[in-house]
Amino acid sequence: MGYGNIMDVDTDGASRETAAQDRLPYDGVSASKHMAETDLARMNKYKGIIRRVGAQKGIDAAIIAGIISRECRAGNTLQNGWGDHHNAWGLMQVDKRYHTPRGAWDSEEHVRQCTDILITFINEMRNRFPCWSAAQHLKGGIAAYNCGPEGVTSYGDVDGSTTGRDYSNDVVARAQWYKSQGGVPASNAMAQTDLGRMNNYKVIVRKVAAQKGMDPAIIAGIISRESRAGNVLRGGWGDNGNAWGLMQVDKNYHTPRGGWDSEEHLSQGTDILIGFIDQIKNKFSSWTAERQLKGGIAAYNTGVGGVQTYERMDVGTTGDDYSSDVVARAQCCLVVTVRPLREPQGQVGNIRGYKEVEESHWLRKRQREHRQESSHSWTSHHFYKMLMWLILSWCGFSSSVDLSRLVRISASSTAVPSAASGIYTAAGTIGGSTAGSTAGSTAGTTSGCTAGSTDAAYDCPEVTSETAGPVTMPRGMEEEKDNVYGKISKVDTNGASEKTARQDKLKTKGVAASNTMAQTDLARLKKYKDVIKKVGGQKGIDPVIIAAIISRESRAGNVLKDGWGDNGNAWGLMQVDKRFHNPRGGWDSEEHLSQGTDILIGFIDQIKKKFPKWTPEQQLKGGIAAYNIGARGVQTYEGMDVGTTGDDYSSDVVARAQWYKSKGCF
Repeated sequence: MGYGNIMDVDTDGASRETAAQDRLPYDGVSASKHMAETDLARMNKYKGIIRRVGAQKGIDAAIIAGIISRECRAGNTLQNGWGDHHNAWGLMQVDKRYHTPRGAWDSEEHVRQCTDILITFINEMRNRFPCWSAAQHLKGGIAAYNCGPEGVTSYGDVDGSTTGRDYSNDVVARAQWYKSQGGVPASNAMAQTDLGRMNNYKVIVRKVAAQKGMDPAIIAGIISRESRAGNVLRGGWGDNGNAWGLMQVDKNYHTPRGGWDSEEHLSQGTDILIGFIDQIKNKFSSWTAERQLKGGIAAYNTGVGGVQTYERMDVGTTGDDYSSDVVARAQCCLVVTVRPLREPQGQVGNIRGYKEVEESHWLRKRQREHRQESSHSWTSHHFYKMLMWLILSWCGFSSSVDLSRLVRISASSTAVPSAASGIYTAAGTIGGSTAGSTAGSTAGTTSGCTAGSTDAAYDCPEVTSETAGPVTMPRGMEEEKDNVYGKISKVDTNGASEKTARQDKLKTKGVAASNTMAQTDLARLKKYKDVIKKVGGQKGIDPVIIAAIISRESRAGNVLKDGWGDNGNAWGLMQVDKRFHNPRGGWDSEEHLSQGTDILIGFIDQIKKKFPKWTPEQQLKGGIAAYNIGARGVQTYEGMDVGTTGDDYSSDVVARAQWYKSKGCF
């Protein structure tokens, strides 16, 4: 996950004080899970909103559910939407003393606002404790959601200042329980649902698998995922008429062959899969055979170019879970020790290419917990064992790769909930935050930009380094309406440093240099004028500020390679850093500009809180500096650019923005 994997977070569960809410005679993880399960029926009413916001924000929906369960017992403790003696609002209990609550108490807007607050705290943990792991940052952010970031002083005592001295531990345990109700169980449930239809094709699946040296369970897993064993097809077509047959061969890249449920079609689809596995082998020669197999499955959905690392291979696949879901369906409950019908053989991959399959960590953990709490573990174990033998009776070929060794990762929002309500699996595992952490990259600030038109787009007069000079605001600008984030025209600035000015081989520095570079980029910016103005209007921020950041970050796209800058670390016109955010949209799209602007606004808001006595214009400038260096890097107003790229980031951006403003270009 972009904010850490909730299943990797250590937890002691609920304290005795918290467990007493439900009059439980025990505390710890068991108590947390009991309370999470108690809230499940009420939580189901909000599952659509929770999953949607989780996908939008790139945070595991199970975490949101865990907080809702802890804060208000899924709404059960609220009075007309209020809790905490009328101080906190809604499912996630946004505190009116620190925030202005938005939306109805059970609305998507409310959940979105609170998730943004949580993400801001997680990012603050990243800045304050850079040596912590992602899982620790996540837990610290959850604790800060309750006690504020100043209350988190060490990981060992992360809950020392939280309500009940257990807030993050309890929320994590509840979230892990919600997570366990989806993921692999959800994939298994879908595989089981498709099994009856799959029996219609088992002969040709096994035949093709034998011909290709491929485990038939892998083909079956893909068929289940791609077309639900044909159930979602219309006349053999899926994906809005773009993909053909059980394995959904994309007509945009291949010429589909054979009937939609024919051996010829399955043979073609399997050949395509094997081709991707071979490409992954070449691309990642040091990976194990199992990893290469999983990478090939991911590439079947997103292409080889989309597979960059093993840990994030599903980022960008449909549902951000394609290979994990297919693997889980193929493994389909291989969780009990069995012996194969044959010795391993073949070339590509087999769900049963092993001597024995041990019970998975997931099942062992669930069984231990259930043995402590109830007798359900016996029922669950034997259900899966029975289903296992159904699958084994269907599959019949083996090969050299043990698919069961692949790491089990949860299926995401594409999952159809099982009877156990697997509704809180991750929806969109990595996502962009609208608050916190460093967004602005160094691309466009240290890369040379000697090319570019100096045409006077928008009927703006040509400006040179000799004639630029200080900006004279047009008549009426002094009376411009107050912008919610301050007036850009009133922000003081020294302009570009000598280092930044050297990008264009300018002999001068300061405001004149900034103006020259802004004018150089103007012709390219013309292509984005409408979308810049639209996003500025939507976000309540002056579009010239967005334009100036685009000019500084990417020279209006001129220094990018396939949309990337900063050595492949930052994306798009506004250079959203992939190390801190999940870039969204095309590199020059409205979605990208909206994300970048949200990140900027998040930093302005952080600077407002950090320096409440600053004027709005000073806070605006501080937010611009933080876009490059993070809010933590802004220590004083006079020295805010110290440490930014070129030691001039906010001054240069402000000067460019003022030039665009003075010329009426946006």
